[in-house]
Amino acid sequence: MLVISTTFAYGEIGEGSIVNIDEHTCKQINIFNSLDGAEIRLLQLEKSVANNICKGQLIISNLLDLGYETFDLELILAEMDLLSGEIQSVDVNSSEAVYFFVELKQDAIDLSKEFRETLNGQVDESTKTALQDAIKNDICGINQVLKTLIENKIRLYNKQQLNEIFRIIGITNTNDLQKYQNGTLSLLQVKQNLVLGIGELIDEEKFILLTQLKSDNIRLKIRSRVNIQNVTKDYGYRKCNRLQNRLNNSENIENETLRLHLQQRLRLRMNQTGDGHSGNGKGPGGGDNGSGNDQGPGGGGNGSGGGNGGNNNETGGGNGNHNGPGGGGPW
Repeated sequence: MLVISTTFAYGEIGEGSIVNIDEHTCKQINIFNSLDGAEIRLLQLEKSVANNICKGQLIISNLLDLGYETFDLELILAEMDLLSGEIQSVDVNSSEAVYFFVELKQDAIDLSKEFRETLNGQVDESTKTALQDAIKNDICGINQVLKTLIENKIRLYNKQQLNEIFRIIGITNTNDLQKYQNGTLSLLQVKQNLVLGIGELIDEEKFILLTQLKSDNIRLKIRSRVNIQNVTKDYGYRKCNRLQNRLNNSENIENETLRLHLQQRLRLRMNQTGDGHSGNGKGPGGGDNGSGNDQGPGGGGNGSGGGNGGNNNETGGGNGNHNGPGGGGPW
């Protein structure tokens, strides 16, 4: 799907949902109908989390210079670093890639919200202003290789969608598409030329095109609805599995104090999620067997992962709204 957007009302997710799937995420998962689309979303999420980690490190560095205690913030950032590794390890060929995207994005939002609230509870207004000034220029920047990869993937995906419309209309000259993929023609220019081509169709041909596009959109709606419903199933179980993997991966953290406290933190969340998984690794205190009421974290903030996906209505992730990964000011 190139330009047509599919949205769902919050209530359509179902009562008792324990994972917060906002409207923006519903739109994002539409392009999981292709491997390129899935890879775009995961790369955008990876980019956003990496940017938040970099800004978080900058904030901690500034706080240390000011004499603040930053251990709690370092714990959150350490878990976010583990989360980044999980995002990179998702197999885009897996039928569960869309579930991983939605749930890992939710984890990123929750961690960003926790970092921000912890920070706000520790510093005064003047310090907040100083920190905002320190990160407002986004000195972390964006990994240029990753940025270029995402842009190229977006062009390829959009070219494939446009090519299908060209096929339906009967346009055989695909020079515009090749120029777009090469970056010498903008998506807006391609769309303008496409509109001119559609305008030359007779009414019957326009009707066939509209019918085909509506049919494709309906299929995407159905697929997205099924994906959303499946995400809410066994969420607590998958959450515990992710926390268990995170716990195992935490063994690679060299700072022993940070590692032990992070493991304790992860065990506690596993117990709260309550699927009877046992944590391993060494940590101060913390139980082994999970217990609870199968309620996982239910949202936390309105952040939207995905970062910026390009201009001219390309398949971008959109901008975050200060409450989660992606967008201006992560904290």
